[in-house]
Amino acid sequence: MSTKYNVTKEIFSKRLKKLMSDNNETTYSLGEILNLSAATISRYTDGKMAPKITTIYSMATHFNVNPVWLMGYDVKKILETQNNKIELSKEETTLLENYNKLDNEDKNKVVDYTKLLSNQDKYKDLDNATNEISATKEDDEFAKVLEARKKLEQYYKEKPHLMPIASHDKEGNFTEEDYKHDMDIMMNDDLWK
Repeated sequence: MSTKYNVTKEIFSKRLKKLMSDNNETTYSLGEILNLSAATISRYTDGKMAPKITTIYSMATHFNVNPVWLMGYDVKKILETQNNKIELSKEETTLLENYNKLDNEDKNKVVDYTKLLSNQDKYKDLDNATNEISATKEDDEFAKVLEARKKLEQYYKEKPHLMPIASHDKEGNFTEEDYKHDMDIMMNDDLWK
């Protein structure tokens, strides 16, 4: 297997179609869940377009499958977990929802800030046994997904001419300011209510 993580569109589309069929999902219903259009889901199932790694992760989470398997790799389909359900408090759920709204730069800031907070003296007396998390196969698979995402981002930084261009910029004349403006609009939840 090469070190570069790519989505194999043909395998991905077959696996997505099968998951949708097994779960009685339509392109419309899956699009609703993932905040994507039915046309976009159709492009994925037809093998005409590969989704972003974040979309793959969302799909894998929805269907409860391994995201690396969904990408087309020969790994276990279902992640092995010791407990399939994790109970979260309302505050933890809110924290995760807000975290997921952030871009990568701000997510890194949140992680750094929580490390800074947790290293305070008042938290050092906590029982370390309750804070230790054993490395499981699931952690390894998730690490592969994160690594794939980083490699994909690096790939497009090194080869920006290969970055898919949105239909509104088919001439390639958008500036960074234009892209930022569009991203601000897309990320503004108030405009989509």
